[in-house]
Amino acid sequence: MAELDITQAELAAACNLSQPHISKVLSERVNLAGKTKRRLSFWLETAGGVGGASPNDIVRSLAARLETLRPAKRMQIMELLRAVERLVET
Repeated sequence: MAELDITQAELAAACNLSQPHISKVLSERVNLAGKTKRRLSFWLETAGGVGGASPNDIVRSLAARLETLRPAKRMQIMELLRAVERLVET
């Protein structure tokens, strides 16, 4: 998550959640509860999220950043993006 300029602890603090809970959500060890979904969605839509950038700009930026990372880091980011995708789908 450091490549996205936020740590799990910072994300947890911004969403009023614990860092261990964020870790469990990202690793899919716990189900994503409604309250957690709402808090993460709100964060994505406001200060920590996408701001005023278009979806295409966001995708291009993420793709460019992913290309510079080691494979293990890319996998971590891809897992995070899958978790975000699950948030958006529900």
